[in-house]
Amino acid sequence: MPARRALLLALISSPAAAEPAFTLEALMARMAAAAPRRARFTETRRYAALSGTLESRGWLAFENGRLTKMTEWPDPERLEVDGQRIVITQANDPPRVIDMAMAPPLRLLVDAIRGPLAGDIEALRRSFTPALAGTLQTWSLHLTPRTPGPVRDVHLTGQSSEITTITLTQANGDEQLMRISPP
Repeated sequence: MPARRALLLALISSPAAAEPAFTLEALMARMAAAAPRRARFTETRRYAALSGTLESRGWLAFENGRLTKMTEWPDPERLEVDGQRIVITQANDPPRVIDMAMAPPLRLLVDAIRGPLAGDIEALRRSFTPALAGTLQTWSLHLTPRTPGPVRDVHLTGQSSEITTITLTQANGDEQLMRISPP
C-alpha cells in the first residue's frame, strides 16, 4: 500500500498535473491575444483530375481582422478579406469584389483561416465542428463543416499561437496544403 500511495502522490505533484487542460477555448484565447502576424507561405494544390501538383509562394498577413494573401510566384495575385468582403486582384486586372453573404463556400474557407487567427471561436463553431488534439506546443485542429458542400474538411496544425500548416480537402478530392513559416 505505501508504494501505491507514493505513486499517487508523485502523479498529483508532477508538473504535468499542474498544467491547465489544453482546450479549444484556451487556444483561441492565446490566438486572439497574439500580435499582428506576417508569414511566408508555400501552397501545393493537388487536383483529383490532374496527375501533378501546382505550387505557389508568397506571404500572408493578419491584422485587425484583415487577412491578406499575396501570391508572388508563379503569378502575382492579392486576396484581401476585410469584414464581409473579399477583394481579389490578379496582375494588372481590375479588382474583383465578392460579398461573402453571396458566396457561402468562400465564407466557410474564410472562417477556417480567419477564425483561428482571430481566436474567433464563434466563427469556427458557426461553420464547423472543431476537434482539437495535442498540446499548446504542438497542436492539431480538425474542422468538419456543419453542412455538406464543396469542403470536406480543414486541418490546421500549429505551435503555440502560430499556425504552421493548413490542409483543405474538397468533396471532389482536390487538396490544398499551405505551409506557413516566419518571414
